[in-house]
Amino acid sequence: MVDAITGAGLVVVNVAAGVGTAMYAGTAFGRRPNTVRRSVVVIMVLCALALLGAGWVAHAGAGISLAAFATVMFASPHKVVRRMVVSVLAMVAFALVGAHWVIGPMAWLIAIAIVRLFGCSRGRGLGFGASSRRMDWTAERPHRVDLRKEPVDAVPPQTAPTPSLAMYLFDDRVPAAARDKLRLISERACAASEYLTQQGRGSGIDAIEVERIRDDYAPGAVRGYLALPPWSAQGTVLADGKTGLELLIDQLDLLEHRLQEIQESVALTGGEELLTHGRFLKDRFPDRGEDDLRI
Repeated sequence: MVDAITGAGLVVVNVAAGVGTAMYAGTAFGRRPNTVRRSVVVIMVLCALALLGAGWVAHAGAGISLAAFATVMFASPHKVVRRMVVSVLAMVAFALVGAHWVIGPMAWLIAIAIVRLFGCSRGRGLGFGASSRRMDWTAERPHRVDLRKEPVDAVPPQTAPTPSLAMYLFDDRVPAAARDKLRLISERACAASEYLTQQGRGSGIDAIEVERIRDDYAPGAVRGYLALPPWSAQGTVLADGKTGLELLIDQLDLLEHRLQEIQESVALTGGEELLTHGRFLKDRFPDRGEDDLRI
């Protein structure tokens, strides 16, 4: 009878020890604020169960405490110091009730933790463990800016450059007749602009108008033509009974005529100096008759 009661009691003790071991494993690796208090209570219960007959629970508890200490020894000291202390006290308690083997590994882990804490207190120190490497990497990596939160200067999107008159001269989309007009406009504009620059009139009204015809008005006319649907550019009547191509030729003719007028005006202005000099020479050296030439 006594043996049966004793056997039943041992079964109950071992079952309770198994449940307590599971609870201790959950609290030893937990991170909630109340896990430390629960761990202390469970450790005391397990030690009592070890003395009551479940001696194996001391070895299980010592192993759990050793693993729990090893997992937090490389974390920030101010966050895990209480858990480290509880783990050390648990290993000591389990060693007293039978798990003597835990003393050696516990001493090694405590020595490593002390060396690491000493290194952290001096800055980066010896840099033991993953935490130190993580701290170094965090200090050295560049600051990442969250573009969704921090204001940044607006960056205009990259767009393709606007085609110039020279580019349209070799564009197959522009009909040959229009390209001939563009070539003539380009030659007249370049000649007039070069002459006005040489005469010191590169910033005058005529020079500005020549530049606008070459860089704005003529390319703008071509862009308007190219914006038409390909099937209607040369066949569909748009205005005044003319197609898109005919309207383009009319606009280019108008620009060419204006450049011709500017060239003629510039030529007359430049000829004034020659005419003035000729009048001066006639006044300075008037014509003499044949009688005046005789001796």
